[in-house]
Parts: sequence; structure tokens; C-alpha cells
Amino acid sequence: MLFEKFNISLIKEYIDNLNCNKNTTLIIYVAENSKENLEELREYLNLEEINFFGGIFPGIIYNNRVIREGIVIDTIPVIDTPLLIPDLDSYEEYLNLGSKLSNILEKDNCSAVIFLDGLSGDVEPFLNKLQNVTFGKVNFIGGGTGNDKFEKFPSVFSNEGIFSNAAVIAFTELQSKMNVRHGWEKLMGPYVATRTNKNVIKELNWETAFEIYKSVIEEDSKSNVNTDNFSNVSKSYPFGMYKSYNEDIVRDPVMVNEKGELVCIGVVPENSVLNVLKGVPDNLINAAKSAAESFLIESRKVTNSMVFDCISRYMYLGRNFATELNTIRNTFPYNNKIYGALTIGEIASNGSGIIEFYNKTVVIGILHE
Repeated sequence: MLFEKFNISLIKEYIDNLNCNKNTTLIIYVAENSKENLEELREYLNLEEINFFGGIFPGIIYNNRVIREGIVIDTIPVIDTPLLIPDLDSYEEYLNLGSKLSNILEKDNCSAVIFLDGLSGDVEPFLNKLQNVTFGKVNFIGGGTGNDKFEKFPSVFSNEGIFSNAAVIAFTELQSKMNVRHGWEKLMGPYVATRTNKNVIKELNWETAFEIYKSVIEEDSKSNVNTDNFSNVSKSYPFGMYKSYNEDIVRDPVMVNEKGELVCIGVVPENSVLNVLKGVPDNLINAAKSAAESFLIESRKVTNSMVFDCISRYMYLGRNFATELNTIRNTFPYNNKIYGALTIGEIASNGSGIIEFYNKTVVIGILHE
């Protein structure tokens, strides 16, 4: 259900009519411009003993629209209450098989919706650990929380509170299918990330990262690139981490620091093979269409339809982003409402058991019986 204004009275009335039980959990998507009233809603849900989890995002996706102010509420049948990791710096102590996860992994197969702080430096280590302790038996879909200014603030929430540098996961016995596409094309490369530190690329081919990147962009764009216009130019030229079995995994350089190092959304492992990619709007839109088309041969009883689309993809496409969402909505074969968010990084295991963290990518998924 979409509420374009955070009207707490209407939201309470709607939730009362849901008649939630202990096996039903609310998924709550909050647009960043409406976060001020979240604590009041959280207190009400705790008073009513209703389980919930969610994230604050730059925008909410509702069918073929982007909502920059408001809230979306969906429901999901769960195996257990959502698993909160309140601090990704100490995620190890929460991912132990002696508690909630052991009950979940007794199921043959299950799915999970996951939201986490998209600006945390521990996203990939956490996801790798999560993959190891779930043995590839769980299909994950979700995205990174935050805002379009890439500022850190508490943006992950559950019954237990509103947290920064956190993650929350809801496990369900529903099955899932998802598809991941981006449509960015190789411009130049490959380069080797010879020195990195988590999400910071220090050197490419043993040279200052910004100098290499700048030379490629200036040759293609025929314009000067500097620290002042970097974010405006770089949105059109992400990196792609080479994958032999699939599209490159995109890494979004969002700023250059005083040392000429490139700060990205998401970890870039040292010695990664990188290409500089370039965007063509029609190609990105066609990639989203391809992702939606993958569901055309399916005939399932779908309970939840979700789209997680990167905020920097939205910023790059501008007015064309409406065409992307219309294309997804018109191609998608199910009549369910599509809920989702503009995200700071997208998460999907895509049926492979490997949980990936993407940038500038669209993830489309369904939960079904």
C-alpha cells in the first residue's frame, strides 16, 4: 500500500485492518524526505506487537513511479522475526548457527529480503559471511539504504530501533526468482586495481587512479574532468569488475579524494580486473526490459513483486528513468503491485547461491508459493 504523505492516522487504520499475526511481518519502504515520522510509527507497531522491518531510501518505487516523499507497506510471511545486525563492524557475533539461523536452515529452501546501510564499508565482508553460514540455500534480494547525497545516517530499522551501519533480514519459506541487468558497455580496459582499500581505488596499473580514469573520460567526453565536476561526469562512466560468467559487476565512483584516489560504492578487491564502462540510455532501458522479460515464461502464484534500482542509475537516466520503469511495468507478466526502492547498491543471489552487491544495476524479483 502506498501512502504519498506520511499520514500516521491513515497508516494506523490501514495496518489495523491487516489483522497481522505472528507469522506475518511488514516490509516498510520509507522515502528519505518522510523519515521524520518513522519513530512514531515504530512505537505504534511495537505497542501493537506487530513485527516489521524496513529501510529509508532516496526514493520508493511503486509500479511505474518514483515517490520521493511517502511510505510503502507490504507484507511477507516469515519463518521467524527479522534478523537484525545493528552494527556491521561486529557482524560475526550475530551470524551464528546456534540461534535464529539454525531454525531457518532446517528448511529445504527459502528466500530472504535484506536491507543494509549502503554506505557501510563492511557490506561485502558481511555478505560473504552470510553466504558462508547459509550454505547457498537461501536466495537473497534487497538493497542498500541511504540518501542521494551519500551521507551516513540511521536508515535501517526494525522493532528494535533505527540504526546506521546495520542490516536486517527477513526469511520466508516462499520461493523466489530474480533477474539482474545493467546495460553499461565497455569503453576502455582492462585495468588492474593494483592498490585498493575496501571501496577506495588507490592505483590502476600502478598509477594514481584518478589520473588513469581522468584520461579515459576526457578523451571520450572531450571535456575536462576535475574534483569539482567529478560526480556529474562520473555518473556516466562507472567501472565494471570483470566476470567471465556474466555482465561486469558495476562499481560506482562517487568522489575523488585529495590523494587522487577514487571512492566507490562497494568494495573493489585488490588486483581486480576493471573496465571503464559507458552508458547509453537506450541500452540501459533495454537491459531492464530484458530482466523483466525473463519472467514471461513463468506461471506462478506470486505474493510479492519487487524492483531495486540504483539511485545513480536514476540520476544518470534523468527523465528517461520513467521510460525504464514503464518498460518494466509493461513487460512484467504479473498483475501484482510492484514495490521497491531507489537503492545505494542492489543485492541479489540470482539463484546461484552467491550473494552479490551491485551498483548502477536493476534487480527484479518475485516471491511465490
